[in-house]
Amino acid sequence: MDEHHFLPQFNRLSVVAAMILLAYALLPFIQAPSRELSFNLLGILIAFRMDFTVVISLLAAGLAAAGTDWLIRDHPRRAEKPIYPHYLLPALTAWVIGIPLGLLKVSLQWWAVFGLGTLLLLGVLLAEYVSIDGKDTRHAPALMVLTSVSFGLFLTLAISVRAAGLRLYLLLFTLAPVCALLCLRLFHLRMQENWNFAWAGAIMLVTTQTAMGLYYWPFAPIRYGLILLGIFYALIELATLIQPGESIRTRLIGPLIFLGLFWILALLIG
Repeated sequence: MDEHHFLPQFNRLSVVAAMILLAYALLPFIQAPSRELSFNLLGILIAFRMDFTVVISLLAAGLAAAGTDWLIRDHPRRAEKPIYPHYLLPALTAWVIGIPLGLLKVSLQWWAVFGLGTLLLLGVLLAEYVSIDGKDTRHAPALMVLTSVSFGLFLTLAISVRAAGLRLYLLLFTLAPVCALLCLRLFHLRMQENWNFAWAGAIMLVTTQTAMGLYYWPFAPIRYGLILLGIFYALIELATLIQPGESIRTRLIGPLIFLGLFWILALLIG
């Protein structure tokens, strides 16, 4: 059997991770004034606050995407398929890590999140590298890691934006594009590299509409995140299971069970 066990060069992996994490490690030691960007849209004042944490998060996302490209260029099988889909999760992971780091004060909890973020980022980079080769013996575990990380990122983002107390339009501007990108990457991983833009748009619309409906309810951040994750997960499962020309009713049972489990968990934990 033709099996492969390719791994990225350790020096490249360590440089990529070190550059991203060094940017976040500097957050407690650099104080920069924030600026507010505002404009009027149809009589509504839209304001965005730009601070050092936002800049570092965007920089980290760009470094992660560029670093992933640098790692994958060395893969012996890289020419067999496009590599740009592998940029999404590392970039989103690096960006989402910065959200809780920007909300928390420097403490043992802050460093714990930093350490977990380090492990998560390394795991995503390794899994993306392995997932390039379908004949690699670790291909299936790599896909499981990337799928789990995708749902974990969505939950982390939903909890963080709720805890940050963002205004509704800022919450939607943050949640909607990430939801759409995660949908596309999950479909690409689970549906034979099919992007499925129609389902991604529908899931983003339903999820953000639910986020709007729950916005003014007094839900704790963890409960808010689990409720949204239940809807997001159930819709992803439904889109993955249903076949062209098949009735949705025949595939509803599984997603509804998962939806119920997440909502029960939200009631118990939140």
